[in-house]
Amino acid sequence: RHLDLDGRAVGNHDQVLRRAVDREVDRLVGPDGTVITVRLTDVEWIDPLPRAAFRLDSADGFERVPYQDETPPLAVGLAAPAFSVEGEAGPLALADYAGQYVLLDFWGTWCAPCVGAIPDLQAKADAYPDLVVLGLAAYETDDMDPAAFVRQRGGSYAVARVDDALLDAYQVKAFPTYYLVGPDGRILFAGIPDRDPEAEDALAALLVSLFPD
Repeated sequence: RHLDLDGRAVGNHDQVLRRAVDREVDRLVGPDGTVITVRLTDVEWIDPLPRAAFRLDSADGFERVPYQDETPPLAVGLAAPAFSVEGEAGPLALADYAGQYVLLDFWGTWCAPCVGAIPDLQAKADAYPDLVVLGLAAYETDDMDPAAFVRQRGGSYAVARVDDALLDAYQVKAFPTYYLVGPDGRILFAGIPDRDPEAEDALAALLVSLFPD
């Protein structure tokens, strides 16, 4: 809860005024041990503002359209752009894995679907020992360690940060984005689960065909 300038209690998320009677809503402790307590007494309900109050009308000659970047991933058959990024144990380059199958996972610790996919990516790495899985973390803050983040969630595959230049090279506009690169360095699969609900199943089926029992 917050206390606004008029002494009214406001909800954290919806900004609807609440009724409270003699309720402690905040307590501040200073470095010298001084305690300041904020209490609310006899706060009354008011009706929430109508949705129309938050509507932004379009200027003359313009129309409001939802933003959606539908830039497609790189096409299957193209050569995967070369890169070298700093991994946990030093430089990590795509060329280091020439002759192998490499699954690129463009992801972020801030992306809930990406985090939820960590166990599945590790399961793929375990199921297919000849498959290299690389977690390429984007838009991370300086105090975040993406590799440690993955380790804490049971992942043991290689993880590195990537910059905007690499995201642009791979046309990454949504997360997660997956690419499977073949032994010849060409793209065998490109998928964005957020746009294609069948992308993960298609990737799983392709891996089964490439690594038969």
